[in-house]
Amino acid sequence: GAPPNRAASTSDAPEPRSLADAGPVLETYARILFAAYADATAGAEALEAACVPLTSGTPTEAALAAARDAWIAARPAYLQTEVARFYGGPIDEPEHGRELLINTWPMDEAYLDYVAGPDGGTLIGGLVNDRTALPEVTTDTIRALHLRGSEENVAVGFHAIELLLWGQDLRADGPGARSHMDFATGDGATAPNGDRRAAYLAAATDLLVLELAAVRDAWRLDTPGSYAATFVAVAPEEGIRRILVGMGTFAGT
Repeated sequence: GAPPNRAASTSDAPEPRSLADAGPVLETYARILFAAYADATAGAEALEAACVPLTSGTPTEAALAAARDAWIAARPAYLQTEVARFYGGPIDEPEHGRELLINTWPMDEAYLDYVAGPDGGTLIGGLVNDRTALPEVTTDTIRALHLRGSEENVAVGFHAIELLLWGQDLRADGPGARSHMDFATGDGATAPNGDRRAAYLAAATDLLVLELAAVRDAWRLDTPGSYAATFVAVAPEEGIRRILVGMGTFAGT
């Protein structure tokens, strides 16, 4: 057939739109972020609920398996939000450091709980077992000890909860293999301070919910003064810049 009329196809192309028309884009972005963090918060709430039977004083193998499944199910929703980082938004806002409280990695496992010793034994230590460093286990006390003294001294967030549920990862072919009886006391307990380990898991999951909910709420467009409300009101060039900084920086990490 006849070759395409290139001149006609060029002249028919739509005019490029100005950034001045980006308002709906910023609003849609804010609504997407609210929905994404709402999903992440719901996953954390489900994780917290799944851990209750494990921390109730009578842990079972089934309860530990359910808690692990809930952690795995909760994780993807948070990962989808990471494209909205690196521009000073609610997740990175320096006063509260919420990303650090939610997702810090890597971690020194020995800072949190017992680990394998160099001679094949067990080194009983970490905040779970240290009543001097951590006399009372609450959301406030474990938050205060997070990253104390080192960037790898992780006390809270997804990866701290992961260690509490799976234990130290010593296998090349799979994750850690913590026993559910690590959360027990008395006869049958497989590690000391099972009651504190249970209390720590309860506090850590509670804190995860609180921090994710705070970021979710910051993206509520219908809340006056929220980050979302101010985000859609910035100059279009600035709003688009933030979106692209988040995407580009995350893609390069």
